[in-house]
Amino acid sequence: MRRLDLRKAQAARLNTIRDINRQIVLNYVREREPISRAEIARETELQRSTISAIVEDLKTEGLVEEVGEGESTGGRRPTMLKLRAAGPIALGVSITPTCTTIATSDLAGRVIDQEEFLTDAHKTLGQVIEDVRGFTERYKGSIEGVGVSLPGLVDPSTAATIAGKLSLRSAPRLLVISSCPELLRRRRLSRWSIAR
Repeated sequence: MRRLDLRKAQAARLNTIRDINRQIVLNYVREREPISRAEIARETELQRSTISAIVEDLKTEGLVEEVGEGESTGGRRPTMLKLRAAGPIALGVSITPTCTTIATSDLAGRVIDQEEFLTDAHKTLGQVIEDVRGFTERYKGSIEGVGVSLPGLVDPSTAATIAGKLSLRSAPRLLVISSCPELLRRRRLSRWSIAR
């Protein structure tokens, strides 16, 4: 059995459990759509009231929508759910040593729009910033987040690439701050983050 460092351990809060259950429900809708609340409750073993509360929150946030009635198994016909996949919600930037790709996707992960160009260590960041601004203007207000993928290792304290063929100092921070300031304001983001 692995030992926990009690100085670094964090106790799970009620919100942690709620967030986990929310993610579970959202994943069931994404992977098995159309699906009913009852089916999600049966497969996850969560209470039907918990599922209903989570689904109502997801509907209010515009992430899930009702799409009609399903087949009855003897009682009332279930209301079926699916992801609201209308329009782009995320913007991704992939910078490789040879090619840079910028794309938008919907909530289901389907690519909506995509641009590619050759990577040039001196011009790429400027081109990416210009293209990201273009995408955010084209899809006014629907982009909820931006992800940046860089080749090599990234120093999390400075966001600079420290290993790899490209030397792009502060690329993620520069991209987000200079091309999507409205995302920072709308989401009240005080820090940037890098997926490791």
